[in-house]
Amino acid sequence: MTAIHQTLGIWLVSLLLTPAAWAQASRASILGQVTDPTRSGIPQAIVSIVRVDTNERIETTANASGEFSFAFLNPGIYRVQASAPGFKTLERFGLRLETDETISLPLTLAIGDISERVTVAASRETLDMSSADNVTRLDPVKLSDLPLLGRQAYSLVGLTPGVIFTQEQFGTTGFAGLRGWDTNNKFIINGGIVGTNQFLLNGAPVSLTGSWQFSPNVDAVEEFKVLTNSYDAQYGRTGGGTVITTLKSGGNSWHGVGFEYFHNAIFDANTTQNNLAGLPRGKHNTHQYGGAIGGPLRPDKDFVFVSFEGFREIDPFPVVSDTPPLNLRNGASFGGYGIKIYDPLSAHECVDGVDTTAATKCVGAFIRDPFPNNTIPLTRISPIGRAILSLYPVPNAKGLTQNYVAGGNVGRYRQDQPMGRWDHIFSERDRVSAIVTFERGRDFTSTNGFDPPAEVGNQTDYRSDQNYIAEFTHIVSPSTVFNFRASFGRFTQLFPDASGDSNLTATALGMTNMIHAPTVESDSPPSFNLSTYSSIIGNTYSWSAQNQWSLQPSMIQTRGRHVIHYGFEWAYAAIAGAGPGRANGEFSFTQGWTQQYVNHPGGSRDGSGVADLLLGLPDAGFIDYNDSSYKSWPYFAGYVQDTWRAAKKLTLTLGLRYDVQIPFVERFNRVNAGFDFSAASPLSSQVIAKWNSNAATYNGNNPKYPYPVAPTTLNGARQFSSAANRRPYDTDWTDLQPRFGLAWNFAPKTVFRAGFGIFYRTATQLNQNDGFSQRTKYVSSLDSGVMPAAGLIGPYSLQNPFPNGILAPTGAAGAAQTDIGQTVQYDGRYRPLPRTYQYSAGFERQLPWGIVGEVYFSGSQTVHDSMLVEYDAPGYADILKGQTATTYLTRRILNPFYGILPSNTTLGGTALIPAYDLMRPYPLFDGIAETTLPLARWRYDSMQVFAERRFSELADAGIFTFVIAYSFSKSYDMSHRLNPWNINEPPVHEISALDKPQVLAITGLWDLPLGWGHKFFPDVGRFGGALLNGWSVDWTLTYNSGYPVAMPNANFVCGNFDSPLGQNAAHWFNNDPSCWKAPGVYEIHKFLDRFSTIRNPTAPQLNVSVEKTFWLNERYTLQFRGESFNLTNTPILPGPNTNFGDPRFGQLPIQQNNLPRYIQVAAKLVF
Repeated sequence: MTAIHQTLGIWLVSLLLTPAAWAQASRASILGQVTDPTRSGIPQAIVSIVRVDTNERIETTANASGEFSFAFLNPGIYRVQASAPGFKTLERFGLRLETDETISLPLTLAIGDISERVTVAASRETLDMSSADNVTRLDPVKLSDLPLLGRQAYSLVGLTPGVIFTQEQFGTTGFAGLRGWDTNNKFIINGGIVGTNQFLLNGAPVSLTGSWQFSPNVDAVEEFKVLTNSYDAQYGRTGGGTVITTLKSGGNSWHGVGFEYFHNAIFDANTTQNNLAGLPRGKHNTHQYGGAIGGPLRPDKDFVFVSFEGFREIDPFPVVSDTPPLNLRNGASFGGYGIKIYDPLSAHECVDGVDTTAATKCVGAFIRDPFPNNTIPLTRISPIGRAILSLYPVPNAKGLTQNYVAGGNVGRYRQDQPMGRWDHIFSERDRVSAIVTFERGRDFTSTNGFDPPAEVGNQTDYRSDQNYIAEFTHIVSPSTVFNFRASFGRFTQLFPDASGDSNLTATALGMTNMIHAPTVESDSPPSFNLSTYSSIIGNTYSWSAQNQWSLQPSMIQTRGRHVIHYGFEWAYAAIAGAGPGRANGEFSFTQGWTQQYVNHPGGSRDGSGVADLLLGLPDAGFIDYNDSSYKSWPYFAGYVQDTWRAAKKLTLTLGLRYDVQIPFVERFNRVNAGFDFSAASPLSSQVIAKWNSNAATYNGNNPKYPYPVAPTTLNGARQFSSAANRRPYDTDWTDLQPRFGLAWNFAPKTVFRAGFGIFYRTATQLNQNDGFSQRTKYVSSLDSGVMPAAGLIGPYSLQNPFPNGILAPTGAAGAAQTDIGQTVQYDGRYRPLPRTYQYSAGFERQLPWGIVGEVYFSGSQTVHDSMLVEYDAPGYADILKGQTATTYLTRRILNPFYGILPSNTTLGGTALIPAYDLMRPYPLFDGIAETTLPLARWRYDSMQVFAERRFSELADAGIFTFVIAYSFSKSYDMSHRLNPWNINEPPVHEISALDKPQVLAITGLWDLPLGWGHKFFPDVGRFGGALLNGWSVDWTLTYNSGYPVAMPNANFVCGNFDSPLGQNAAHWFNNDPSCWKAPGVYEIHKFLDRFSTIRNPTAPQLNVSVEKTFWLNERYTLQFRGESFNLTNTPILPGPNTNFGDPRFGQLPIQQNNLPRYIQVAAKLVF
C-alpha cells in the first residue's frame, strides 16, 4: 500500500471514529448562557436567532446549566429571543456578527409570564472574552470609504499591527499590487516569511503559494479580517498569518451600488527625478467602474448577490529604438556612416606586408578583402535577408541609431471581474450557498515601439482566476451542527513575447525548410537580433496554471461548558508550466562575417550586422526544446479544538492539528531528485588521464606551486525521479501542531489574553528540471569561423538553417552527464517543512469614549527553513593559503576538461582553467550547492498596540471612528553563512534585511457635524442642507522605519559608521574612501551583511478622501468623492549606493520610490 493510501485510510478511520468534526472559517458563532435574576442558569430555555435581512431562523435549547451555542452563522445583523416558563420573553435586536467571530452572549430573563416581552437593543461586546487570537477586522464601511488606490482590498492588510508591507518601489503602472488583478503578497505577518500567509475566501483556500490570486471588488466584500496570531486548530498551511475574506450575500430587499473611479495625470504631481531634469509628468489615466446588487429571488428562501468590476488603464510607454536607415537596406551607402564591409567568401591567411602595410602586422590569422565600392553585389543579397530587413520600420529621426521615436507607445491594462453568490434556505435546519468568481486581466505593451509583426514585448499578457465554492450546513440537533464545504480554484498566467501578427510565418519570409521544436505547433518566424539595432519578432511565451481542489467536512458540538470542534481537510493541488523558450528559433547577426579579420572584431564600424543579414549569414542561432511539466500532490489535515468556559470569566482554548503534505509527483517524471556524490562519472578515466598528463608537463617546469593532484575518480551525478521512486522528497510525517489560548476577564472592562501555537506552512519547493531542456545551436561555420557554412540556399542557409534537425532533451537517460562542467544546485530529499512557533500575551481594555485598547507582546520563531549550502569549494587550508599566496588559487593552468566536456560549459570552454577549480572536492562541476538544507532560522519579537473607536451615535463631533495600529519590533535571521564555502561555519545571526522596527498606521472616518440635526448650522433651509449635510473625511496615515542598509563589500577601518558630516543625500553613512578598504583575494568575510542602525530613507505618507453624499430620496443616494494619495507630496528615495569603488558610493539615488501626489475622483450611486 502506498504512503498516500495509508494516510488516506488513517484519516478516514479517524473521521468515522470522531463523534463530530468542525471548521467554520468565514462564519460566526455565539456562546451564551440564559440566567435568572440571581445569575443561576435556566435549564431547557428556548433560544432562537433570526438574521434580519433574510428572516433565516435557528432555534436551540439550553442545557442543564442554561448554556447554549450557535455555529456556522453568516455575518450580519441578528435578532435574539430567549424564553422559559415562569420568565418573561427577552428579545434583543441589532446584534452584529462578524467574520470568524465568536461572541459571548449572556441573557438574563426577568420573572413573569412567558407571554410578556422585554425588548432591548443589543449592545455589542467591545471586549473579546472568548479567544486569545489577535485579530484586525475591516468592515464594509472601512473598505468602501478609506482611500484605496486601485481599490485593491488587500492593500489594507498593512493597517494591522504586526504587519509589514515590504514593497517600497511603486510606479504609475500599479506595480506592487495596487490594482485588483495584481497578485502581490509582499506582506510579513507577525514575523513570518514573505509569501507564507494563507488567504481564504468564505473559508475556502484561494492560493497555493502563500499569496492571494484573487482580490475581490471591495463593494462585494462583507468583511475581511487579518489573523496575526491565531490559536484555533482549524487554521493551517501558514508560516505567518491568515487573511479571511467574506463576500456579501443577498437579503429580502434589493440593495446595490454603481461606481466609477477616474484618474488622469493632470491631477498629479511630478516625480522628483523629472523635476530635477526639467521633464513634464507623463500622461496616465485609469477608469475603474462597476457595481453590485443583491436581493431575493424568493423572499425568505433564495437570495442572490452579483457584482462586476472593470479596470482600464493607459500608461505612457515612450520608446526610442534603433532601426536600420533606408539607404543601408540595398547593400550600399555603408561608407556614409563610416562603416567598412568585407567579403566573407574572400577569407585567406593573413601575410604581414602583403595584407597589411609595411609598418603593421596581421592581428589575426585570417583576413578578408573589402567589397568593391563598399557595396554588396545584388547577386549576393539574400531574398530572405532582405525580407527580414523590410520588417523594420522606416526611421522617423536622423542618425544611424536612436532614430525611431515611438512617442505614442503606451501600455494598456484591462481587468474584468464578475462574481456571484447564491444562498438557499431549505428549512431552519438546512441551508446551502454557492459562490462563483471570475477574473480576467490583460496587459498590452510593446517594448520596442514597432508595429506588428516586428514588435516585441508583453503584447498579450494574460492572467485569469476562477473559484467555485459550495457550502452546506445542517443542524443535526440543538447541540450539533454539521457543515461541508467544497471548492475548486484555478489560476492561469500567460506571458508571451509576441509579435502581434499571427499571420506572418517563416515560410512567408522564404525560410521554407525552417523547423521548430515539437513543443509549439505554429510556423511562426524566428526572432532576429541585429547588431546595434533593436530586436524584432517576439516568438516565445511562458505559461502556468495552478489548480486546487478542497473538501472540508466539519462539525461542532456543545457539551456542557465545552464547545468541541472536529475537522478534516483534504486538498489536491496541481501546477502545470510551460516555457518553450525560442522553440521557433532565434538568429543573431553581429557583423562577424563582414568584419576584416576572422574572429577578431575591429570596432563598431568594422563590418555591419545589416550587411551580414543581407548576405543571409547568421553569426549565431538556436532552437530551444524545453519540456513542459505537470506537478501534483495531495494534502491531508485533521484537527480538534475545544473552547472551554472553565469559569464565568475564564475561557480556555485547546487545540491540536496534524498535517500531512505529500511531496509532488511530476506526471512524466521530468524532475530531478537529489544528487549522488558517490556516483562515478563515465568520463572519469578519460579526464584523469589527461589531468595526469597535464600535471607532468606543468610540474616539469618547476613551477612555484605544483599542479593540483588528480582525484582517484571523478564523482557526482544528478538524480532523477523514476517510476519506482516518483516523489523527489521524503514525506514529513512530524507536523503535529498543538494550540493553546487563554482569555481571562480578571477585572471589569479588562481582559488578559495569551496563546501559543505551532504552525507548518505550505510546501512550495518544486525542485529543478535540469536535463529536460535542450538547445540546438546553429552551425554558422564548418571550419571554426573562417568560411560561412551557408550559401543563399541549401544546408545552413536561412532557407534550411538546421539540416540535421534538432536535439531532444536527454532527461534521466543522460543523468551521468547532466550539468557536468556547470554549477549545480539541487534539492535534497530530506525536506522537513518549516515549523513556526507563535506566541503572544497582552491586555485588552475598554476605555472611555467608546475606545477599545490593546497592548501585547507577540513573537514568532521559524526553524527548519531552507538554506543554500555549498559543498564544492577547496579546503579551508587552500583558501587560507590563497589569501597570502595570491596566485596559488588564481593561476591559470592547463585544463584537463578541455576537449572532453562540452565546449559550452563553464569548465569545458577554455584551454586554461584557474587552479581553484581543480582543487574542488568534486572538480567535475563548477560548484555544487544544496538549496533545501533545513538550517535557517528566523525570529521576530514585538510590542503591538491597537486602539479603535468604533462608530458612535450622532454627537456634537459627528459620527467618528479611528484605528491606531503600532508595532515596535525586531527581526533576526540565521539564513546563510558569511562565507558560503566554509562548511564548518554556522549560519550568521544578524538583523533581518526586511526588519522595520517601527510601523504605525492611523486610519479614521469622520462624518462632519454640518447641516440638519448636527452641531453646526442645524437650522439651514432645504437648499443649505443639501450643500452642508453629507460631508465626510477619511484618511490613512502611515509611517514605518526604513530597511537596514546593506553593508558594503569592503573592510571598514575607521571608528564610526555614521558620517562625520551628518546624514544627508551625499553622505548617508561614512563614505569617506579612506575609511574603506577593498577585501583581499579570498579574504574571510567577518563583517555582517547590513548595518543595524543605519536605515534606508523613509517618511510619513498621508492619504485622504473627501466625500459628499446627496439623498435623492429615501432609497437612493449619490456620492461624489475625491481621493489624494501622498497628499503632502513627500518623496521617499531608495537606499544608498553601497558599491565600494563607485563614484556614487554612499549617496542616495535621485529616483523617487513612492508615487508622487496622485488624485482620483469617483461617483457612486447607492440604493
